[in-house]
Amino acid sequence: MTKVTYDYIKSVGTTLTCKAAGAALGGRARNTLMKVDLHSVKHWTVMPDECMDVLKLLQVAVDEVTLPDGLISIIFAFRFGERTKHDISLTGFNMIRKTTVHVGVTISSNDLQLLWARHGIQQVTGDRGTMYSCCSFSDIVNFQSNTDGRNIDVSADVLNVCTIPNQVQFVQFYGDIPHRRPHLNVYHPVSGIIVCGDVINKTTRDAIERAIDPMEFVVEVPPIPHVIAPHMYISLPKIERLLQKYDLLVPYVNADDSLLSSLRSVGTQMIERLRNLYDEYQLTGDSTATWEAYSLELCLEKMLWGRPASPVSNKLAVEIGPGAVSLMNCRTGQFGFLALEPWNLQSHATTT
Repeated sequence: MTKVTYDYIKSVGTTLTCKAAGAALGGRARNTLMKVDLHSVKHWTVMPDECMDVLKLLQVAVDEVTLPDGLISIIFAFRFGERTKHDISLTGFNMIRKTTVHVGVTISSNDLQLLWARHGIQQVTGDRGTMYSCCSFSDIVNFQSNTDGRNIDVSADVLNVCTIPNQVQFVQFYGDIPHRRPHLNVYHPVSGIIVCGDVINKTTRDAIERAIDPMEFVVEVPPIPHVIAPHMYISLPKIERLLQKYDLLVPYVNADDSLLSSLRSVGTQMIERLRNLYDEYQLTGDSTATWEAYSLELCLEKMLWGRPASPVSNKLAVEIGPGAVSLMNCRTGQFGFLALEPWNLQSHATTT
């Protein structure tokens, strides 16, 4: 990015902040603008029914700032976290340059809990994507295709699930778990509260509530349609053929002592231990409590996100047991589920 481009974008952001402040005082988009830090535009969370008001403010800011020679102003609008099974109208938009659709299908069962199998996913994917354990089970995985600009590294059988396979930009398979990571400035232990008094990471308290398996595609849509409907881009018969051809799913019977009930018990026990450590040792710098909290947090991060929250923890995560991103020669990899090395070996890992 050149300095001219950076200065222009910064000016638009500053102008948008001023316009938003005036709009908030005038009563426009109050549910959004009165609850966000107006000076941190990139972190705004816009309420669904106020999207158009905020977009209009952005357009005003773009129009008021002088565009440098040689640049073209394009607004990219994304809506994440809002799923709909209904048609979406694209009428009323002018000068659309490119449209991509994030479309997915959920595979679920009333009698079984379904998760993606490592062995099966490896059969339909290459080496450039990212595969990491799900719920800390070595044989269950989440997968995201490569985003390095090259052709995505998945098989034609997967791409053909989409009705326009040559336009697929991204593919992911994942269990419906709390896979969204928190934004943390301090990672360990208990997000820093024992050793430096930072706030506790409430995200680690989230429970795993259900197990359904989404398969999702990001696909470029040519030409730009007037209406987008889910069935336009996903072929259900081809999904059935894909599941018949490859062993992609690991089924667990739904019961009172189900897989997720057991996982919830394990996660809850670790969270309770973290809370007790926090209550007893906050701001003390106790070395034993710090080490135990660090080990517990690595385990929870492995369970919830399939990897440590901080890449700096990758090496120790392997040495003390939970493991890092891929299937490694660690305690968890050997046992197939979340495991820690014995205490004396963990202590040795910190000194070597």
